[in-house]
Amino acid sequence: MELFPNFEFESKSSNDKVVVPSENSGDQPIPMTPATTGRLLELATKFRNLDAWDRIRENELIGIRHPETGEIGLVSILGRGCQIFALHFHLPPEGIVFWQRAMRNIPPDIDSVRMLECEFKNKDDALPYDIAVVARHGKVSRKRRGIPGFRSYVGKTMEKRITQLEGEQLCLVFDLFFLYFSKAFPGKHKSFYEWGKNPEDEHKIPVLYLKKGGSPLYLEDWMIETMAIPPIDTGKLD
Repeated sequence: MELFPNFEFESKSSNDKVVVPSENSGDQPIPMTPATTGRLLELATKFRNLDAWDRIRENELIGIRHPETGEIGLVSILGRGCQIFALHFHLPPEGIVFWQRAMRNIPPDIDSVRMLECEFKNKDDALPYDIAVVARHGKVSRKRRGIPGFRSYVGKTMEKRITQLEGEQLCLVFDLFFLYFSKAFPGKHKSFYEWGKNPEDEHKIPVLYLKKGGSPLYLEDWMIETMAIPPIDTGKLD
């Protein structure tokens, strides 16, 4: 059973233009450093080699609870549809609303999307910018879906290359995904999920959270528990 029946998320194609969200037009975000870029490429390659999209459906979400705010971001793995191959991290609180709408078969409000993305493309389809980033840190792969591209989305028209802070965040998302993957497979991945019978029923997903007194820098301090997706203001679904 699918968590979000009759719902299909289609990411728009990436472009090579740097766009700064209007609300941050006065800020000067720090571009990713070479060290963070190299680390992110290593993690992306590890993720690609797992072929996680062959085991995880796009609607089998994985939650990450922020250790300070308690808000939950949502990881989605795209690829089972054989069109887009990517890891998406929907940031809170918009991500919860995005998927709660989907659970109720309500079309998503694309304008409110706030998401980090690592999308994988063949070399012939990848943007020159993404190929150049890979080339600066090693050999350019000709493997199918071997070129990762990193983007940040704010609404349907607000796409930009990720900043240093976002790069660090995406590195942690990858690390926590690998932790989940190691616990979920080769066992019963679906045992982490509890689906309701109807779209309006409560759904539970695996959520990674930091144990009390733990440090987010140590993976052994992160725990996994099946939790209900938090309720939201139903007015946001209109």
